[in-house]
Amino acid sequence: MKDRYLAIILLLLFSPLVSAFDIVNPDAEQALIKDADLVNVGINSGVYIGLMNFENFNSSPMLAWYINYPFDEDLFVSAELGAALVNDSEYRNVGLPLLSEEEVVAGFYSVLLGYNVLPAEVYWRKGQALRADIYLLGGIGSITIDSEDYVALHAGVGLKIEPANGHSLRIEFRDRLINSDILGTDKLTNNTEIHLGIEWSF
Repeated sequence: MKDRYLAIILLLLFSPLVSAFDIVNPDAEQALIKDADLVNVGINSGVYIGLMNFENFNSSPMLAWYINYPFDEDLFVSAELGAALVNDSEYRNVGLPLLSEEEVVAGFYSVLLGYNVLPAEVYWRKGQALRADIYLLGGIGSITIDSEDYVALHAGVGLKIEPANGHSLRIEFRDRLINSDILGTDKLTNNTEIHLGIEWSF
């Protein structure tokens, strides 16, 4: 009888450990697999369209192609090549044209460093959430306006949404700082932009 009571007591004492071992191990392994699946270490490439608000000029459409290389799940480098329109119609209306033509194409290229600062979720349907990341951007590049080349510094913030494996959406707000002399004197101008992009992983 004593042996039976002793066996029952030992079973009660060690049963939580057995249960913990059975439950925690599979969950921990599953969590590690899920985390590994979420880390995208491949190269991403995409295009974006948006609006650039050139200081002292009108807001104009822009288009660019870019490629991202992630160093890890947080840090990545990005290179872009694109163009935007610059329009001086407001100045021409008062007899002060600033550009060779009323509308010129401004070509640009940039190298940016990005860092994912905050993971997020975007709820697009009841009970369904999409993985997302909020990131910061900074970098340097060049922009050519009416045959004149200008150095451009970048600072911005973006939101990356992953609706499907291998595809992502990006929304970015950026300030392109340009030391411009278009108005006759050197001035550091803030050229804000917003754009929406779609990218593919490979």
